[in-house]
Amino acid sequence: MTAAITLWEAYLIETPLAKGLDADRLLAYVVAGDRKELNAFDDTFDYDDLIESYKKDPETIETAIKSGYTVKFISIHGIKRLVRLKFGLIENEDYVVQNEEKLIGIPLNEEQLHMLKELLSPQWHVDVNEEKQGSYEVNVAHVINVN
Repeated sequence: MTAAITLWEAYLIETPLAKGLDADRLLAYVVAGDRKELNAFDDTFDYDDLIESYKKDPETIETAIKSGYTVKFISIHGIKRLVRLKFGLIENEDYVVQNEEKLIGIPLNEEQLHMLKELLSPQWHVDVNEEKQGSYEVNVAHVINVN
């Protein structure tokens, strides 16, 4: 089963991972409640909230860090930020946003496509446009804006 977490928790997980901290080390810091080490590695956020989330629901946070997650509610801006953190893709360089409603032409490999589908909440539709040797061009739209 996929863990369902908040967008804030996703940011707190993805930011240190994007900066090179491996998932096992991140989990070890969270389990140990080692705020100082987390904040020393990355001072973008104060990681107290992630540690507190772990204390309240250790299984969910552990699963999210080790195996992936779905964000309970996510806006288009949240998707753009996660796409940048998780895949290093930048709006208007790697893909475009249409009318603040759709992300168009996100270049992903098969593993990234699976991750994106997994992390988006049900209000988002992922449309795979084309496949070229394991690479996909993906569009993401809110379900009320599909078609």
